[in-house]
Amino acid sequence: MVELPPLLLTANIAGVLKICVQIDETADPVICDASRLIVAEPMALCALVVTLSRMQRVGRSVKVVGLSRQFKQHLESLDILTASLHLAEGDRNTGYQETLHAYRVKNEQHGNEVGNKIATEIAALIPSQQLAISALEALPKINSVFYPLAYIFTELIDNALRHGRGRGFNNASVCLCAQYHPPRGLIRLAVVDDGCGFLATFQGRGDIQVKSHAEAIRTGFRPFTSSKRDVGLFSDAQHQGLGLTICRDLALRSEGNVAVVSGNSWITNPEAHDEKSRLTPFWRGAALSVELRLPALNTVNFFEITSRYNPDPDLPIRFI
Repeated sequence: MVELPPLLLTANIAGVLKICVQIDETADPVICDASRLIVAEPMALCALVVTLSRMQRVGRSVKVVGLSRQFKQHLESLDILTASLHLAEGDRNTGYQETLHAYRVKNEQHGNEVGNKIATEIAALIPSQQLAISALEALPKINSVFYPLAYIFTELIDNALRHGRGRGFNNASVCLCAQYHPPRGLIRLAVVDDGCGFLATFQGRGDIQVKSHAEAIRTGFRPFTSSKRDVGLFSDAQHQGLGLTICRDLALRSEGNVAVVSGNSWITNPEAHDEKSRLTPFWRGAALSVELRLPALNTVNFFEITSRYNPDPDLPIRFI
């Protein structure tokens, strides 16, 4: 049996990955005791669920016992572990239960739908200080928070689906979680997969040579380094390799950060002036977390940031 701690936090993602390794090495049945679990932040929760999902995918028996009713509902919305979730004997409270969104992403269409849905729901909870700036008259005047949230969601999902499921990892799990914590004005979101990871994504390309997981992560956040067309919020084919770069810029402008784990590397704010890196237990795939803070996010000019890399004022935006 693997006992989960009270707090599954992004700041201690290395500890969470150690638990994932322990789960990998546990003999059947894999039983996770969640009776002490109070708070699970998006990146940590997704990493745990993706690990358990992989166990099920290869035919292993998985059970999560001692869950609170709220956590059970959130995990059931992932549509992965439903039959394996068991409530605690007595009711108990959990943290952030009213603002935690969790989904399993099935494909690109579903990813765009989910990303825009969560962005809309979170934006509706936040008082707007500034209407969205748009050169397109037809675009709705939604709370300005919606645009950066929708962009980040769709780009992280696209990264997981188009790159994580490459190199023979077609069946990789992709999980998405988002959390809004009003007292601190904090929005956390994460997309995690158990696919090929950043390093394998760039292997085989003659124009880009990377030799380590850390170098691969940094390369992924440099503008115009993707070999595949962006299919996230931006639908224009000429915008290549900008998704992760713009996600990072949006987070930094919002007094937040981006954290990435792939292979044995964990990097915060890749390719930025305050980048921090460290080694971590091995993660097969990619785990990306973004933190954004209010009121800074409410004043971000989303279109100014995106036009830094392409000045086209009529840049088409796709909403599903």
